[in-house]
Amino acid sequence: MCESSTVPGTSASSRPTLCLFATLGGILAAAILVYYAKDLHGRLPFLKDDADYIIGRDFFNTWLYGRAAVLPDPGRFYDHAVYVAWFSKLVPENVLDHIWSYPPQFFLMATPFGQLPYLAALLIWTLIGLLALYAAVRGSALRTFAILVSPAVLFCAIFGQISMLVAACSLGALRLLDRRPWLAGALIACITVKPQAGLLFPVLLLATRRWRVLIAATLCTAILVALTTAIWGIGIWTDYFHLGIPAQIADMRTAAVRLMAISPTILTGALTIGANMDWALPIQFLFTALAIVFVATGCGGGPLDARRIALFLACSAFASPYLLVHDLTALTAAVVLLAGPSLTGIGRWLAVALYLAPVIQPPLASLHVPGVALVPVAFALWAIWPQWRMSPLLASGEKEITPPQAAAAHKAESRRC
Repeated sequence: MCESSTVPGTSASSRPTLCLFATLGGILAAAILVYYAKDLHGRLPFLKDDADYIIGRDFFNTWLYGRAAVLPDPGRFYDHAVYVAWFSKLVPENVLDHIWSYPPQFFLMATPFGQLPYLAALLIWTLIGLLALYAAVRGSALRTFAILVSPAVLFCAIFGQISMLVAACSLGALRLLDRRPWLAGALIACITVKPQAGLLFPVLLLATRRWRVLIAATLCTAILVALTTAIWGIGIWTDYFHLGIPAQIADMRTAAVRLMAISPTILTGALTIGANMDWALPIQFLFTALAIVFVATGCGGGPLDARRIALFLACSAFASPYLLVHDLTALTAAVVLLAGPSLTGIGRWLAVALYLAPVIQPPLASLHVPGVALVPVAFALWAIWPQWRMSPLLASGEKEITPPQAAAAHKAESRRC
């Protein structure tokens, strides 16, 4: 997906940090997988974990999208009560309450998996996610290994989450913005199946005046919508807006508390310290506005190098009111890709905290400590500070580096790494 010039290798200066990431990730992955596997029980194909949830608990929802896609009027399942009654009869073993949160274009992706046996579909889904992420981040063996065994990726695999595919599209799009704008736009359009993951892409494209990417993303999204409508009819969209979105809003208000142990958002952080929802939501929206400012002011002035990509993804993390630990996959990959001469001091330790965030969040949430939610904010401040520091110099008349000069410097730095 990305040329080698955009994916750094392993230099002497980056090796200690990469070794730290790889060691932490490898040990945690082995321990968590052993702990998870030892308590699997039940009958095939719907094995259960120690919480009595079907393995690949989130993929179960994807699989049901695919099953429903070939039934008459699948949009009716955006009605939560209708959906629960259907899947409870279809798979009595399931005890986890689900809602349909993905927009209708997700049917295009889910339909093939719903036609396969559950375990085969889950295995193929997981392998595709891992391969897509590998294609987006491949570089030196140590760097790639550190990403693929990271806690965020591990939770994606255990839960059967779509976040590996979303991360691959996000990272691919960010690296291809200038070299292949139409492909970058197509990848951004694919992220619309999980809208909160692409919340800041319009801000980035408008602020940096990447018009071709914006046009491509808009056109490809329109194609996805048109294709979905042609197959399932306009009714599936009315069901989504009249039934699905209200159900999501109602679920989000309870999920922030129910999923507190795996939700590292500002909204959840505010709730953990005792704020009620009427206060927590405005606090979240203030941080969303801050993320927009950071992206608009910190991601321009040249190509998106590794630092700007990490800045953008950190802002995307704290801008969203609904985010779970596996949704940190793209940000995790970005901080590992940033490891090198520029990742030193406090930035290095903030990167380590982000890498470990999925395993730090549960114990801190149980102690009502909102610290994980603030780590992306602190990392974004660290990432944007050099640009803010340079602004007075540029204003005083110092010659500004042009985008071609910045691109050439970035290419030379990548070769050295």
